[in-house]
Amino acid sequence: MATITELADTLVRAEGIKFRAAHYIASKLAREALAHRIGPDELQWDLFARTFEESVGRPPHVEMDVLVSATSPENFVAMREILWKLFGFGNIAYTIISLL
Repeated sequence: MATITELADTLVRAEGIKFRAAHYIASKLAREALAHRIGPDELQWDLFARTFEESVGRPPHVEMDVLVSATSPENFVAMREILWKLFGFGNIAYTIISLL
């Protein structure tokens, strides 16, 4: 479920919403995924769109491919690796991969 963190981060960047709202949306989607025993990358668009609109008061601007990308383990590792390289923390993506 580490990819849910990236979903929240993506919503902040792409939708311009506060992290608290993005975290609420992401955590609600994570609970749904767990309840249905599916991965976050298997969530349906209508569930995401409904949850987003109920939380923010408007439909999301992002497309389905952004949701799929944000919840993929590969994207999670790639985004973290970029951030760590930018801030000089070295390459620890392999440690994260082993934890997924």
